Amino acid sequence: MQREAGREDPLSDMVEMLQLYGTPEKSPDSVAE
Repeated sequence: MQREAGREDPLSDMVEMLQLYGTPEKSPDSVAE
């Protein structure tokens, strides 16, 4: 994963994760429940 200068805050990193891997609503675990 690329880490850009000035974007090392946890919130931005989490948002980037969600954009890359999808939101929790779309995860198989949520669908199973």
